[in-house]
Amino acid sequence: MSRSGQGRVVVGVDGSPQSLAALREAVGQARRRRAELHVVHVRRPASPKSNMYYFDAEGTAYGLTASQKVLARENFLLDRDALALIEDCFDRAVGGTPRDILVTKIVLVGRPVKALVRQAWQAGDLIVVGTRGSRRWRHPLRRSVSRYCAVHAQCGVLVSSGKASMAAPRQLRGADATEVAADVSRESETLTSASA
Repeated sequence: MSRSGQGRVVVGVDGSPQSLAALREAVGQARRRRAELHVVHVRRPASPKSNMYYFDAEGTAYGLTASQKVLARENFLLDRDALALIEDCFDRAVGGTPRDILVTKIVLVGRPVKALVRQAWQAGDLIVVGTRGSRRWRHPLRRSVSRYCAVHAQCGVLVSSGKASMAAPRQLRGADATEVAADVSRESETLTSASA
């Protein structure tokens, strides 16, 4: 495992086929760049009911300790499930956690779009995200994680289509665009010549 200071590769996973394709692409990018791979899953917050406090007429809080215990337990279970999901994504996407690159598994709470952008804050970083393609027409009011990252990230963004037949990324933005595009072009030529 080497880290050559070429930034980090950050990828978000949620178990969808698109996130698995993005994870495969991110592993490949981390290997090519000899960079650290940060795999992020953004989970929902613990339920508001587990953070409920009861007050009497004098303002004394009751159930504070019990409520804090319930909240801590719920957060522990959600974090455990999120880490298990990351492991499952590695198993399904690339047959397990790669041992030849440095991998950091991160569980965050909140909205995936902002969390991914916040994770990749260095200029040499690369965010890899999956996309569902024509989802905008099916669900025009839903926000696109890939679109948000491409617009707001301070680093390169690689959008993977998730289609097995498409070797090249759909969208690339940032300082590393030419380097990654050249890598993808070489890989596409290799795939094309191998299949011919």
